[in-house]
This record gives sequence, C-alpha cells and structure tokens, in this order.
Amino acid sequence: MDGSNCFLSIKTFVFCIFVSFQTTANDLNIMKYEYGKRGWDGTKYEKASIYPLSDKYFRHSTSDIENINTKKILNVSLELLLNKKQKIILSTIRLTNHGDKSIFIPEISFSALNMNLLITTDDIMLVYLGGKFDYRGNFERTDWIEVLPGEMISLTQVLNDNYEFLPGKRFYSISSLEYTVVDAKWFTDKHIFNSLISINTSRINDCHIKKGTPYVLKKRWMCTLDIKNKGMSLVDLLEKFGFHNAIDDNAFKIRTNQVFIEIDGNEVSSLYEKNKHR
Repeated sequence: MDGSNCFLSIKTFVFCIFVSFQTTANDLNIMKYEYGKRGWDGTKYEKASIYPLSDKYFRHSTSDIENINTKKILNVSLELLLNKKQKIILSTIRLTNHGDKSIFIPEISFSALNMNLLITTDDIMLVYLGGKFDYRGNFERTDWIEVLPGEMISLTQVLNDNYEFLPGKRFYSISSLEYTVVDAKWFTDKHIFNSLISINTSRINDCHIKKGTPYVLKKRWMCTLDIKNKGMSLVDLLEKFGFHNAIDDNAFKIRTNQVFIEIDGNEVSSLYEKNKHR
C-alpha cells in the first residue's frame, strides 16, 4: 500500500470513529434544556436564550431495533433527507410502500403544519415554532393519506422556518417523530367497535338546578337539562385502536433514520428576522 492510499485509509477510519462517537453521544444525552422561543415586547423580539426544558418533551417510545423491524414487517421505508441551500435547510421525509397492500398515515401528522421532527444538540432540544394543522375531521378514513402499493409520498419543509438554530457551528441530531400507520383492517375494526359503542351507549340526564328557583316548582321547571352519552370518548376509542399507542395488530409506529449535520446558526436565515417588521 502506497503512502497516499495509507493516508486515505487513516482519514476514513478516523472519520468513522468520529461519526460513531457523535451518534453514541447524542443517543446517550438526556435533554435538559430547550431553545427557540423569544418574547415580543411590542417593538422587537427579546434576545434568544437557553432555558430549562418544559414538561412537553417528545421522546421516542420505540427502540431503534423495534423501528427497523416494524418497517421490515410493513415492507416500507421512511427516510429523512437534509439539504443545505444558501441560507436555508431543507428537510424531506419520504414514505415508500414496497408491499402489496395499502397503508394509511394520518393527514394531521404528515403535514408541514405540524411538528414532524425532533432536533437536538448536546442536551438541548429545539422548540417547534411553526404553524398548526387546521384539523377538521373525526379520524375517519378520509382523514388519512392512503399510500398505495409501490407508491411514495414526501413532505418537504424549510427547517429554519419552523426552528431557530443556536448561534455558531453545532452538530445537530435530527429524526422524525413517530408516525402511526395502519392497514385497511384497522378501519373495519374501528367501524365495528364504533357501532357497538353507539348501540350500547346509554343516555343520561343531568339536572342543574337554576339559581334562585323556588322549590315549590315542578322539577322540569327547576332543571337545566344536560343530556349526555354515557360511553367511551373519542380519545378512548382511538387509543383502543392504537391511534396513540399503536397497540393492536393493525396499527404500527415508525420513524425515520437519524441524521447528523453541522449547521452554523449565524449563516442560516432566522424566522424572527423575517417577522421583525410585522
């Protein structure tokens, strides 16, 4: 082996160790702080600062091995791609169905108007500052995106329109949050269960006594009736069918690969700079 090839091999080896170290370090770090929110005093935004992590801390509930195995079972790929372009950082999430049956992903989660990514550096998590999805449905089939066999759907967004990066050069760990995906049978089971709930739901009348009502009046004049369904709530129903916890055989949780990237917060555009003249 000549000197140039030997030097190249050493550089490659050192680079692999460095990447491995970065991966391990980010995986082991416990998030303690968050960064991104700035107050508005009426004329300008306050200076950015790092502050203690709030209670709303997003964590992955499944391990890397579980995530890989689930995607193999579903025969799908879910990839995260990052691209630096001038003063912006583009992220693209691609979901590809390699199987022979349709899969479904909630429209509310696979949207640019939703927190899709977990971005951290050391023990600091970046706060999502983007828009919110105008949700109008009731988790019916029409509220899900169907991904046909052999089909690929993608979601591209500008990261620095949704997150504020710290000043200076830092390595960031970026991956998607967990997406719930279901198969067609999930909707059948949900419909059957929903029908059973509606059949077995009893209605109850709550009597709220009107203030200042004489007790000599008949009960129907004393009460403001509040008729309620005594049964399972929508949240309970969704959890029963795994929308939140993906606990049944027809609902699954998956997320993208983890990407490590160096970003200089001084060089990317800031959403606060765009909005300072609002």
